[in-house]
Amino acid sequence: MAMGVKVIIHPFAAALPNGHPNPKNWPYFPELVAVLNSSGYEVVQIGINGEVRISGVGQFICGWPLSKLRAVVEDAATFVCVDSFFSHFV
Repeated sequence: MAMGVKVIIHPFAAALPNGHPNPKNWPYFPELVAVLNSSGYEVVQIGINGEVRISGVGQFICGWPLSKLRAVVEDAATFVCVDSFFSHFV
């Protein structure tokens, strides 16, 4: 795999109103990022303010307008995400 090929991740769904962890959040994103990095991919995380940056992510994008985020995703090799608003948007 050529360096610089982007994989976009969106690892978190909105928090539940009762404060419990959202069951839609997949706990293996750190392992996925490690495998992607070792395979030569550039991993970009998108999210909202207050989310945790996954270790090994090259770029963390938050607070961008949806039109800019769509362009980032369209330029990527693939998009891996949880079931959230953004997964239905793109």
